[in-house]
Amino acid sequence: MRLLNKLIIGLLFLSFPVYAGYTDIQRVMFEAGHTAPYNDEYVQRVIVGQAKIMPIQSSLIFPEFKITEEEPASLATWTIFFLVQAADIWSTKKALAYDCVYEMNPLLPRVPEIHEMVFLKTAIFGSILPEIQKRQTITNEILMPTLMLTSVVVHNNIKVHKKAKKHCNKR
Repeated sequence: MRLLNKLIIGLLFLSFPVYAGYTDIQRVMFEAGHTAPYNDEYVQRVIVGQAKIMPIQSSLIFPEFKITEEEPASLATWTIFFLVQAADIWSTKKALAYDCVYEMNPLLPRVPEIHEMVFLKTAIFGSILPEIQKRQTITNEILMPTLMLTSVVVHNNIKVHKKAKKHCNKR
């Protein structure tokens, strides 16, 4: 068995060619000032074009990346984003109408009012989204994880509401 493991590992090393070189994306990043983790001498040789290694055009190990401007999130995505946030507040309030249901978010009281939930969401998204926008364009892909997570929360709130309606008393 050990021989088989060594043989497989040896084949892996033989099957991947190793290149000593730099990619076009590295050159662009170096020229833009993003040089970590490379030392200054190597960066300068690549920028000046005196590197003693060949530029890598493309290979299986070093895929070619293209720097493109990202398209901002669409109006439809933003609309869905805010509708799902509103659905979270609505479904939470609906479930909290029963005496056996309490809010799980530690930043809110056990039975929060609508204005408290709105304030928390506004404070969080109002501070996070502008910071993200400063660093990069907010795209549909950036909003999707939050949309999906909040959708799961809404679904859970509705399940809790249905169960509480059968087994609990209204507040």
